[in-house]
This record gives sequence, structure tokens and C-alpha cells, in this order.
Amino acid sequence: MKNLEEAKASLLGVLADAWRSGGDPEYRAQLVTVTVARLLRFMHKSTLEDATADPYVRENRAAAYTLFETGVIRLTEEGVAIDPDKARSAIWFDALKELNLAIIRAYESHDPATLDRLTEHYCDPAYPPIVELIEWVNRPTV
Repeated sequence: MKNLEEAKASLLGVLADAWRSGGDPEYRAQLVTVTVARLLRFMHKSTLEDATADPYVRENRAAAYTLFETGVIRLTEEGVAIDPDKARSAIWFDALKELNLAIIRAYESHDPATLDRLTEHYCDPAYPPIVELIEWVNRPTV
């Protein structure tokens, strides 16, 4: 069973940082920016092919999924664009809270099938925005 343990730990840490800041919009935007920089690193082909990086790849797929789904980021020809208003808002952090609560509930109920479904949902390798992101990260450069 491949699970979201690393995603739960790391993204709950991001959520805690936002909470400790008192919900400061500028700090939220910084957390988004750092998360985007980190997830780009984990979308590189050499990392995706490294089995020892699997938990961290899943963590960053979940981060990317929630950022795309909430509209905080989108992919353009130039790269990842961050919506500054959404990055400052609570929208992404609310999505992280829901993800973490779903993972914790699955653990509490000792339900590996639910954990598997959550992993498939948040880490779906066929999710179009992440497929496009991986292609962009690994594009030939001049």
C-alpha cells in the first residue's frame, strides 16, 4: 500500500505554519511560493523515476493537485502562474485541512481501502494539470 503519510506530515506542517502566522495573507503567499518551488523539483523525470523518492513525489503530487484544484496555480507557456489573491486567501489552506482530515479519519477507522482511494485521487498520474506540469518541467531547454 502506497499512502499519503509524507503528504499528511508535510502539508499539515504547512497548514500549521499558516495557522501560527495568524492567517497573515502575505505569509500564506510565501508558503504557497515555497511549496510550488518544492513541488517543481519533485516533478523532474529523474526524481519521478527514483523509487526512494516515491513518498515525496506523492506528497508533491497532492500539493500540486490541491493548488490546481483551488485555482491557486495554473500552468502557462512560461511556467507556473500563481494567482496572488488566491495565494493570500485561505482557499488552499482549507483544501489542505480537508485532505489531512480525510487521511486522519482513514487512519482512525483502520481503513486501508479509503487510504488507497485518497492516494489514487490526490496522486493520480493521469490528472491532466499534473501531466502537463511534468511535461513542462521536463521540456527540452535551449
